Amino acid sequence: MVNKMASTQAHGRATVAAGRTAFGPSHRSPRNRGRDNKGKAGSAGSAVVQTAAAAVGAASGADHAPALFFRDPIATAAANASASVSGGEHSAVGATVTTAPTTVATAPAPTPFLYGIVKRILDVTASLLVLLLGFPIFALIAFLIWREDRGPVLYSQSRVGRGGRQFKFYKYRSMVRNADDLKATLAARNEAEGPIFKMKDDPRITRVGRVLRRYSLDELPQFLNVLRGEMSLVGPRPHLPCEIEQCANYPAERLSVTPGLLCLREVQGRSNLTFEQWVALDLEYVRHRSLWLDIKILLRAIPAVLKAEGAY
Repeated sequence: MVNKMASTQAHGRATVAAGRTAFGPSHRSPRNRGRDNKGKAGSAGSAVVQTAAAAVGAASGADHAPALFFRDPIATAAANASASVSGGEHSAVGATVTTAPTTVATAPAPTPFLYGIVKRILDVTASLLVLLLGFPIFALIAFLIWREDRGPVLYSQSRVGRGGRQFKFYKYRSMVRNADDLKATLAARNEAEGPIFKMKDDPRITRVGRVLRRYSLDELPQFLNVLRGEMSLVGPRPHLPCEIEQCANYPAERLSVTPGLLCLREVQGRSNLTFEQWVALDLEYVRHRSLWLDIKILLRAIPAVLKAEGAY
């Protein structure tokens, strides 16, 4: 009897083992099946996340953001501007952008709160110091302008600022009093491309005005615009309303920041650049703006002004 019972138990264990081998893990206990399902779900979820991340990176240019920490925006902008001279394409820190602003760019991320506060403090402090300490120079320039033709000292225009708002833009008058009326007669001699008007030997410029323009002294009254908050020390140069109207698909992204006295184009060729290159360099600044970049532009502006390259 005992031998028969032992033989029966051995046969049962062999049958169970054979069943496990034949049917695999699907016949494991509910607890073990749950563990298996969790493992499979985790693997599948990880694969989905990786696929989605790869798709987002490919669509947005995944190397764009990390490159900001390793590339010099000024050097990158210079390379982009040089590429456009030969009719090539701009490379906006890893992303390919055509030279002409053929598409309206989306607005960038909001300016960091601390950066905006520090930038405004620097703007107010610097403009007050220049206006107060530089008053004798301001007065001398005003006297020389008035002495040449007894005309007005200041010249103002309507320019487009942040968000498309227009403001009165000040300069020292460097041309004859009826310069705007004469502009239409000189249209055929325009040496610039796009909606802007530029002439190296513009006959409307006065003798004093030629010196002022060469060293950018005609821009000094714009410290009033900086003090009033209409402009900043560093930012894209404000365009005329007619220039924006004549530019098809003008990039709205450029108007998402406060315009400035100085920007990348001021240290990368100034009037020697085309309108499309101006816009491309401005977009480089808008996308990479930071306090450190502002300081670098201000420091590089000093030798650029003294060399007077592209100033006319």
